[in-house]
Amino acid sequence: MKLATVVGGTGPVVVLQQDDDVLVDVGSLLEHGGAPAEHVTAARRGDLVHVIEHWPRLGALVERAARLDPVVAQFPVVDPVGWLPPVRPSKIACVALNNRAMDADRISAPDHPAFFLKSPASLIGHGEAIVLRPDYGLVHPEPELAVVIGRRVKDADNATARAAIFGVTILNDVTSVGMRVEDHFHFRFAMPDDGAEGGFRVVEHHTTYAGRYKSADTFGPLGPVVATVGDRLDPDDLAISCTVDGETVQDDRTSSYRYRAADAVAFISRYQTLLPGDVVSLGTAIGSRNDRNRPLSSVDLRRGPGRVAVTIEGIGTLVSSVELEGFDTVPAPPAEQSTPRR
Repeated sequence: MKLATVVGGTGPVVVLQQDDDVLVDVGSLLEHGGAPAEHVTAARRGDLVHVIEHWPRLGALVERAARLDPVVAQFPVVDPVGWLPPVRPSKIACVALNNRAMDADRISAPDHPAFFLKSPASLIGHGEAIVLRPDYGLVHPEPELAVVIGRRVKDADNATARAAIFGVTILNDVTSVGMRVEDHFHFRFAMPDDGAEGGFRVVEHHTTYAGRYKSADTFGPLGPVVATVGDRLDPDDLAISCTVDGETVQDDRTSSYRYRAADAVAFISRYQTLLPGDVVSLGTAIGSRNDRNRPLSSVDLRRGPGRVAVTIEGIGTLVSSVELEGFDTVPAPPAEQSTPRR
């Protein structure tokens, strides 16, 4: 089952996407099933997080109504003016460097998932524009599978974490290489020396922070739908690809992830309580089979305006345009790459 949030004739509304891409008003499905008015109203004002939170009760009503044949003859069909991010999460947790294709480049790394938070303010919907400014430097897409949380999760084991996954969606974790380099710190700090009581030692450290280079406005295309997880949709083995202006730049499977969906959710829940509608993005597709053997970081979206499309098996395709704001000239295309993919 695929759910989305779109802008209809009267504003945001939660819809069910049928196999033939017909969008049906979920509020009407719930009303037909006898759901309390508060749930019908929430769906009709575009609050998919509310629907997800109450899915244990509402899901059966939606599924029963959706089985009517044909649905389009029974319930209102929504002709969307635009697509919104399907959910408005309290947080977006992104697992970093989570692909076995990067093993050769791992100089050092923790033996557990590492994650950062991407701002919900960065989210845009299917069909909206990624807006780039000259000071962003090189910007590239990162096609990722994201899971949407269906219930409150804290200190979960893997079984509990897997059961808490409501569905899956697509996140394009747009990344600015230019701002990442600018916000890099190399510094010294003192830390306790285990070998000397009361002593300290000075160490050098490299770090950078994702506030700009991952979370600028429009750096979070999400959607177009949330596909509910079931026996026919395994988040740990789905095909994922990315094209820019029709050229395939990444082609991978989610089975390449080092840490699987339940691993990531369980680990993150030890440190941050996950709430219904929260998004956990599992990492970038790396295992590329593209014609020019080029690393993803060489895909410079500043060459736009362009079209970025991320497709994941069982979910659909998330499309974004690229809009250049404040550029006097369009940057020249990068030189052909002969180095191995990264």
